[in-house]
This record gives sequence, structure tokens and C-alpha cells, in this order.
Amino acid sequence: MSLLAAARFAAVLLSGLVAGIFLGDRMGASFARPALSPSSFVTFQQIQHVHFVTMMPIVIGAAVVSTAAWLLLIRSRIKSREFLFLGLAAAAFAAVIIVTRTVNVPINDRLMTWNAASPPADIREIWARWEQTHTVRTILAALAFCFELIAFGASRRSVEPPSPEQASMADAAQRPERAVDVVTAITIDRPRHEVSAYAANPDNAPAWYVNIRSVEWKSEPPLSAGSRVAFIARFLGRRLAYTYEVVEFFPGAKLVMRTAEGPFPMETTYTWTSRSDGVTDMRLRNRGSPAGLGDWSRLSWQSRCGGRIDQTSPA
Repeated sequence: MSLLAAARFAAVLLSGLVAGIFLGDRMGASFARPALSPSSFVTFQQIQHVHFVTMMPIVIGAAVVSTAAWLLLIRSRIKSREFLFLGLAAAAFAAVIIVTRTVNVPINDRLMTWNAASPPADIREIWARWEQTHTVRTILAALAFCFELIAFGASRRSVEPPSPEQASMADAAQRPERAVDVVTAITIDRPRHEVSAYAANPDNAPAWYVNIRSVEWKSEPPLSAGSRVAFIARFLGRRLAYTYEVVEFFPGAKLVMRTAEGPFPMETTYTWTSRSDGVTDMRLRNRGSPAGLGDWSRLSWQSRCGGRIDQTSPA
């Protein structure tokens, strides 16, 4: 569960609890209290107050905090219906706190000083003001709960903003034909004929190409123009199977292969050149579709061979 989802759940639950407690007292005890004698009223209300005075500040405070957290987490959608109704709920809760602190709390404090054996003569007039304010805050709490339910419903119909990773994946999915042209290079301290013979042999691919798991010849070796070779690879936790067909092969100099089947229409080119000091520059070029395959080739080459990246040039 995300932080926003948790804030929504807590705010709706707690606001409903506050409204339910207030409404339960207003529709029950508020009708019973006037029928009690002054002495019985004081005894009853003091017992009830002792229990509610510790619980209600915690419940109301938690409802306000969760509502404020919800508002903070959706501040980027200030013009949305969700934000509007949640703001109204927060305002209603603020009004509940104001009227409670202004009227109900002072009267409750006086209540706890009264003696049930000798209650004040104007007890009913004093308490009438408490009941009037209690009715107001009950309506406000019920409105806050209704506003939060509407805000919650609006949130379910709205589209959550995508994360950067989701946005990147969606962008790639919407542009599946974007071309990729990536060149990687490495300098190997071995003669060119050794490097090219090793790298051009498909059977050696699992040993140096980090994603390749297995190789299967679809035509008879050795490698030549027209040869077909199937590769099994692992990429981002998925199994990939594809077949390359050799379109050009100049031993010791150049190898060009294209995918004859599989998920990635790609062309791969190997070239080998010698330096005067006897070392070999090997270059690997991948081009085709879809987007992102170039990064895979570049990263896997670099991590497995320990080489350096001389150039990366997206088409």
C-alpha cells in the first residue's frame, strides 16, 4: 500500500468514526439528558465525560493529521475534485475544533466541578448551550465525512501521475519503431587473428557476452555468409530466443549478422583492426529496434569484457 493510499484510508476511516460518535450521542443521549433529574444528569454526564475526554482528542487529532497528510500528498493536483472536497473536509474539521474548544470544553470543565448532591440552579440553561454547539459540530463532522467520501471517490476515477520509470516505459511503448544505433569498443592486448577468431565463433558467445546463455547452430559450421545461429539470452529477468543470419563475413576483419526471427529486429556488426603495437581494437555496432536495446548491448559488453566505451551515437 502506498503512502497516499494509506493516508486516504486512515482519513476516511477516522472521519467516519468522529462523525459516528458525535451523531450517536446527538441522536441518543441528547434526547435522554433532559429527562434526567439535575442530580442524575450530573452523575451521568461526569461518567461519560471521563471516558470521552481521553479518547476524543486522539481520534479527532488523528483524523485531522491523516486528512492534512492526504492534502499534502495531492498538492500537485490542486485543481482536482479530490483536492477541492478534501479541502472542504479539512475546513469542516477546523470548525469542529474551534467550536469544541470555544464552547464545549469550558462547559465540560465546569461540569467536573459540580456536586451531584447540589447541582447549580441554572444547570439546564448552561447545558442548553452545550447541546446547541454539539448539534453544530455533529453536522460539521458529518459534512467532513461526506466530503472525504466524495474526495475518495474522485481519487478512484482520476489517473495517478506515473512514476519516472513508468513514464519512460510508456514513452518507449508508444514509439516502438524508434531506431537505435549504438557503437561500443574495446582494446584487447592480443593479435587481431586471435581476437577475431574467438569473437566470431558463436560457440564462445556465452563465455564473454554477459546475456547469452546458450547457442545452437541452425546450419552446419564453420561460420560463413548464410549461416544461421540461434541464441538464448536473459534480459531483465526474461528469456529471449532469437536467430541470427550471417550476411557478411570477412575473417579477421568484419562480421555482419541480422536477426532472422525473434523479438528484436537488429543488425550486429563486428570489426577488428590491428594497432602497430600488436593490440586489437574490436568494435561492436547494434542498430535497429526497439529503443533500449542499445543500452543493453553497451552495458553487457562493458561489464563482461571490462572495456571502455568510445562512442554511443543514437540514430
